[in-house]
Amino acid sequence: MWKVIGIPLVLYFIFALYIYQPVPTVDAAVAELIEDMPIDTVLQYIELNYTLAVQEMQRAKIPASITLGQAILESKYGTSELAMQANNHFGIKAEAKWDSTDRHCIYSYEWNQKKQRMYPMLSCFRRYKNIQASYIGHSNFLVQRAHYMPLFALDIYDFEAWAHGLQKVGYATDPNYANKLISIIQRYQLYRYDKKEVLIES
Repeated sequence: MWKVIGIPLVLYFIFALYIYQPVPTVDAAVAELIEDMPIDTVLQYIELNYTLAVQEMQRAKIPASITLGQAILESKYGTSELAMQANNHFGIKAEAKWDSTDRHCIYSYEWNQKKQRMYPMLSCFRRYKNIQASYIGHSNFLVQRAHYMPLFALDIYDFEAWAHGLQKVGYATDPNYANKLISIIQRYQLYRYDKKEVLIES
């Protein structure tokens, strides 16, 4: 009787305690992301790079809060391997036409819709000569692709609409992407930069 009932019961408890990991709710995932961010490091990243986001807002009409928030999220506030070794702060992937010197290939986490969780996947990303080129490349990536055009019909000061719009048109696979982006913008008051005037050197 023990073999019939006991062993399956033991296996069930092992599965429940050590193997099964429920998918976190949106609020939990966002809260965990924000809590894990070292405030001083994020503030330093903002101070060093907000002018690039404002310049791109003036040039390409993308909210500075969105650009800066995406950079913080995508590059882990400038500390990710992709940011440090390839100056890629937005997770822009490489295209087939680029040769190996323009690429940086790493394992990144992609959302698996069927299994409802993130999985590592080898991907090749664009390599930039500096951070400024990455910010410009991000703007051009959005401006030059037709499926991002609906974003530019949105109010440039409505960062929440832009965040949800980016997720809707497929910028990222993470189903919590918009909420994470909005939380970062709100926590660090990045919306201030949407109205900040910065002189652009000619």
